[in-house]
Formats: sequence, C-alpha cells, structure tokens
Amino acid sequence: MSQTDIEKCAIYKRTGDRCSISCKLGLWEVEGPYGLALMNEAENYFEQYRADGEYHKILGGESPADILMRSLER
Repeated sequence: MSQTDIEKCAIYKRTGDRCSISCKLGLWEVEGPYGLALMNEAENYFEQYRADGEYHKILGGESPADILMRSLER
C-alpha cells in the first residue's frame, strides 16, 4: 500500500488514547486524544506548509523560493 503525502512528511506516535503527529521538518506538531479532529488539525497544518513549498525535498515540486519568485512575477 502506498503512503499518502502527509504520511511521507509526518511522524505519528500513539500512547493509549493520546496521539501526537509532527512534521518531519519540525514545522508543526499537534497532540491530543486520538481521533478525527486531531487528524484534521494535522492535515490543515500540512496543507498550509505544502502550499508554501516546504515539502519540496520530500514530495518534489516547487521550493519556497520558486513560489516566491513566481508570485513576484505577477
């Protein structure tokens, strides 16, 4: 089974009913009871940083510098 993009970029730890999900690059972390709300919070942080190009070394695509340069050209 193939990993999702967030699975490639995050570290998941679960202890009992508690869970932490953190960015492999150290950009964000969420902690709390394991469940959909925690997963959604992690996904929101992940999507924000992915849109900024922060995961380009893991996922490919534009770097933050590329995105900035493209936005300045407009």
